[in-house]
Amino acid sequence: MRAAVLGVGLLVVAACTTPPPSAQIGRLDPARFDPSRTGDAAPDLPLMAAGGEGRRAVPADLVGCTDGWKPERAEAQLAICGAAIAANRHPAPVMADVYLSRSLAHLGRRDTARALEDAQAAIRLDPNRGDAYLRRAIVRSVQGDLRAALADCDEAVTRSPAMAAARVVRASVHSRLGRLDLALADADVAVLRGPGSRAARMVRADVLRMLKRPEAAIGDLDQLIRMAPQAANGWFSRGAAKYEMGDDLGAVADYDQALRLEPGHVAVPLGRGVAHARLGNLALASADLERAVAVAPRAAVARNQRGMLLAKLGQRQLALADFAEAERLDPATKAYGENRRLLEAGFAKP
Repeated sequence: MRAAVLGVGLLVVAACTTPPPSAQIGRLDPARFDPSRTGDAAPDLPLMAAGGEGRRAVPADLVGCTDGWKPERAEAQLAICGAAIAANRHPAPVMADVYLSRSLAHLGRRDTARALEDAQAAIRLDPNRGDAYLRRAIVRSVQGDLRAALADCDEAVTRSPAMAAARVVRASVHSRLGRLDLALADADVAVLRGPGSRAARMVRADVLRMLKRPEAAIGDLDQLIRMAPQAANGWFSRGAAKYEMGDDLGAVADYDQALRLEPGHVAVPLGRGVAHARLGNLALASADLERAVAVAPRAAVARNQRGMLLAKLGQRQLALADFAEAERLDPATKAYGENRRLLEAGFAKP
C-alpha cells in the first residue's frame, strides 16, 4: 500500500493491520484477507520528522538538512547533511540532529543499513535523546528486527515519556508481535497525549480491529476522516472496519471515496472486490479483483481472492491457476494450497 502522511510531522504508519474475514466459497479458505498487505506495494515507512524533540534555530550551513524532510529533495538533503558531517563544526547535540536528518533521508530511499548507521551515530553523540532511540526503533522495525525495535522504543519512552510518537511506534511494534493488549495500552496513551495525532488514531483503530472490535475502531476512523478528509487511507481503513461489521454497502462507499482521492491506491480494489462479492455484485467484484491482481501481481492474497470468485463463477481451471500462483508466492500460508487441493478434488462448492 502506498504510504500516507499521518500524525504530526512525518510519521507514517501502516493504515490497516488486521484481516477482515472474506466471503467464503463453499469450503474454500479466504486465509488472511488483508487488503493492505500486497506484495508489490512499497513498504510503509514509519518516518519521523527530522530534527530533535525541541526545535532549535537552524544554522545557515544546515538549511536543507535539519529543517525537515521532503522526498523530492532527498538527494540535496543527503549532500548537505554529508557536508556538515565531514566538516564536523557543530556541538554534539546539533551534529546528532544532522545524523538523524540524514538517517531519515536514507530511510526515505529504503536504504535501511545507512539509516541505521546514522541513527546509531546520533545515539553515540547524544545518548539521552529519546527521539534518537525512536529513530533507530523505526529503522529496525522496517528491517523486521522487531524485538530490537521494541527495546529501542522502551528506551525512547523512558527518556521522553511525554513523546506521543514513541507510544505510537511501540504500539505498532507490539501489534506486529501479537501483544495486542500492550499495543492498545500504548495507543490509548498516544491518543490521550496527542488527541490531534492522526497516527495515534490510526494505530489505535488498527489494534482495535485486530482485537475484533471494529465498532470501537470506527470512532477513531471517523475522527481521522474529519481531521483529514482528503487522505485516502482514512476512508480505506474505515471501509475495512465496516466490512468487518457486516456493513458491505458502507464499506463499498468508503472504498469508492478512497479511490476517488487516490486512484492508484493498491489495496482498495481488493477490499472493494471482496465486499462486492459478498453483496452478490459478481461482475463488479470480478472487475475489482482483476484490477487488484494487475496492480499487485505478486500479492498472494489477491490471487487467492480472485481464485475464490472464479470458483464461484464455475471457471475451475482459472481458479486452480490462481490458487497455485498464490501458493507459489506465499507457501507459508497453507490455505492457498488447501484451496487448490479442495477444488481439484471437487469438494469446494460454488
